[in-house]
Amino acid sequence: TLKGIRRRMTLVGRVNDIAVYDDFAHHPTAIAASLAGMCAKIQQTHQPTGRLIAVFEPRSNTMRLGVHRHTLPKAFTCADAVFGFIDPAWQWQLNIDQFKCPVTLADNYDKLYESLIKFCQPDDQVIFMSNGSFGGLHQRLIKGLKQKYPSSLSKEFYE
Repeated sequence: TLKGIRRRMTLVGRVNDIAVYDDFAHHPTAIAASLAGMCAKIQQTHQPTGRLIAVFEPRSNTMRLGVHRHTLPKAFTCADAVFGFIDPAWQWQLNIDQFKCPVTLADNYDKLYESLIKFCQPDDQVIFMSNGSFGGLHQRLIKGLKQKYPSSLSKEFYE
């Protein structure tokens, strides 16, 4: 009767061959493992045009305190692009120069959404990583992608 573990690389939806995943990864080690797994999957399926887009929200106490901010860049080694939500109230900054890919940080969900919707293109794999709800951004992105690509087939799994 075990149905599996929810929020471990859960496919939320797909619009115009853009896959949107939800993953509970919220620590640098878990983030690195999730991204490495997706990178291996992409290589196995030979999708050379798609990008691996990591979207993260540091919500655990240690992350919000900035304890892991120095180890975060290495966790995203497999990503082609990183988008992150950093609440200004946390009073720490992430050194984006330490990342090996482009990084876009936002201090609110609306700005993060706008950056993501402009950036996403067909064959991308978008992974939201947080131990929180991410302000419903997964579902909002899927709805926005449907508007951006109105004639495409889409599959939604939950909202």
